[in-house]
Amino acid sequence: MRFMSNEFDPRRLCGAKRIGIFGGSFNPPHLGHTGVARQAFSEFGLDAVALITAKEPPHKEIAFDVPPHVRYKLTLAACEGEGLYASDMELRREGKSYTVDTLRELKALLPGSELFLIVGADMLKTLPMWKEPREIFSLASVIAIRRPEGDSKGFVSHDAELLHREFGANVLEADFSGPELSSTAVRRAVRDALPISTYVSPKVEMEIYSRGLYQDEEIVRIEAELKAMLSPKRFAHSLAVMREAVELAHRFGVDGKRARLAGLLHDCGKMGDGAAMLEAASRYGIEIDSYERRAPQLLHGKIGAAIARKRFGVQDDEVLRAIEQHTECARDMSDLSLIIYIADKTGPDRDYEDVTWLREELKHGLYRGARTLMGEIIAYHRRNGVEVHPNIGLAIANLDKKLESRDCPAKTKK
Repeated sequence: MRFMSNEFDPRRLCGAKRIGIFGGSFNPPHLGHTGVARQAFSEFGLDAVALITAKEPPHKEIAFDVPPHVRYKLTLAACEGEGLYASDMELRREGKSYTVDTLRELKALLPGSELFLIVGADMLKTLPMWKEPREIFSLASVIAIRRPEGDSKGFVSHDAELLHREFGANVLEADFSGPELSSTAVRRAVRDALPISTYVSPKVEMEIYSRGLYQDEEIVRIEAELKAMLSPKRFAHSLAVMREAVELAHRFGVDGKRARLAGLLHDCGKMGDGAAMLEAASRYGIEIDSYERRAPQLLHGKIGAAIARKRFGVQDDEVLRAIEQHTECARDMSDLSLIIYIADKTGPDRDYEDVTWLREELKHGLYRGARTLMGEIIAYHRRNGVEVHPNIGLAIANLDKKLESRDCPAKTKK
């Protein structure tokens, strides 16, 4: 049985016989959550697994006070592929979320279905303390997921036996264990400007960045103001560059918080046509050379650095230089400047013909990746009869010296 939407709708699941229920605050949902759901779906022959976002979990606070509807949107983004569905049914009820109420509602909506409550094995000891445990066990079987520390098969048998004896519970032990991953770790990584691409799906990742979740107050403030300044497309690109800059900074040992800030603000100087760019440059006291006068769009790097400093209060000279240099380059670009330059052209929103090849070049090092990218940009502009700023030639010469000292030349596309 297949369902097209990833939004759980009991009215469309009338033919489903076996439905898994996986509840949580999902703040945020990570690959561990969806991995467990998919494995349970497969191992226990389920027709669907509903990831149910809790409105007000009775036993814990919601970190960062992320609203329920936002956590539900994250869960929707996480539920990709056959069998996984996000449910907001608990959000539509008043007060705290209780599992027994959810199971009653599902049983009434799907009277012919068998329900399976998916929980971590460590929860078996606390289930008797949940609201109306006897009713819970009468409405659903329990699928217990072993802890990631390496518990062996049969680990849950003692607790399962006690629950069966006292409540008549039917506890099924999964053959797999849960991952060593937590929402806390994801939130901490976002706050500290570390990559989260191995923790969450790409859609969840961009939802986190686009909503400014788990960030410090400065980034949240800048992001909100930037969103009001830029077009939706330009803002989405800025988020993609920020994300890519954080990834590259971690890979190449550069300060992630600097990369995050520079990536987010790199295009804040984009403002209309060439005349508008020239006017803005004059207003900010920016000296305009002959190349920039002929191609004023190049000025948005310099204008962006001025806006970052004066409007957004950025005082870090290296961050300001990275914003300034991402359009024209410079003779001696810092690693941060190279990262912003690269992230702007190889981020997840880019899908031009050679972008995959250029991303592969980065596996050989930051300088080789940057040198290769600059060479391709020059070749592209020459093919299209477009003039390039001479600074890119100076940057290439400097990178060639660095690469020669490392005996790691850049490559050209075959």
